[in-house]
Amino acid sequence: SEALAARGVLCKETQDTTLRVAPPLVITRDEIDLGVTALAEVLGATG
Repeated sequence: SEALAARGVLCKETQDTTLRVAPPLVITRDEIDLGVTALAEVLGATG
């Protein structure tokens, strides 16, 4: 969650292997793309 926060994506870790992401209902396509890209970068860096 800290690595995602550094990339501008806020989430909450709920267990050792679970992240909770709760985007707003008014999220834009660009914001979704940013979040998916950041998640892919973070998961790729740890895998």
